[in-house]
Amino acid sequence: HVGDDLDVNVTFPEQYHSEELAGKDAVFHVKVNGIQRVEKPEQDDDFAQDVSDFDTFADYKADVIRKLTERIEKNNENAAKNALVAKAVENAEVDLPQAMINSQCDYMIQEMEMNAAYQGIKLDDYLKYMGMTREALKAQNEPEAIRRLKNELVIDAIRKAEGIEPTEEDIEKQIKEQADRYGEDAEDFKKNLTEQQQEYLKDDAAIALVLDLLMKDAKITARKPE
Repeated sequence: HVGDDLDVNVTFPEQYHSEELAGKDAVFHVKVNGIQRVEKPEQDDDFAQDVSDFDTFADYKADVIRKLTERIEKNNENAAKNALVAKAVENAEVDLPQAMINSQCDYMIQEMEMNAAYQGIKLDDYLKYMGMTREALKAQNEPEAIRRLKNELVIDAIRKAEGIEPTEEDIEKQIKEQADRYGEDAEDFKKNLTEQQQEYLKDDAAIALVLDLLMKDAKITARKPE
């Protein structure tokens, strides 16, 4: 009930970021300030009209199924492309200088810092709560930094070898995809892009073309008779 005081017994996991708490029992004294209940609305035409532009629940349901199907197909396609890039990286000889790895790790931490700030959180406060330092976070991110760098270098090598250069139509497609991701109008999104962001999107368009080429080659190889 609201206003009740409760003692909650918990046991911290054996593998916990704070060693002094790992595997220890603890009691949290809490007060119930409020109780929320989830009430499911009736799945009828009125519900469809409230949450969408459809007049009937049947049309709304069909649209949801269509979008989920498209999302699953897109995720499957992305997974296949990532697997192809991973295979290409595996077969490539890439020697990465430590300075390049360190730079990528720093960039990834900057990304995390910006994402944290967007959510109203300071990265240093989060690290303090997790019992981590920036150096520890950097070391933790190093494997992912190496993977990203190898992917970028291999994709860039394929792009140069194949002479892949995105057209305006390719770039416009990338802009639209990004705008849709942020729920913005494509034209408004494009107007607010900085020159650097436009270059990033141009590179993204080129990467998309490289991935499409890998998929096309993989499908042709798969169809070839033994």
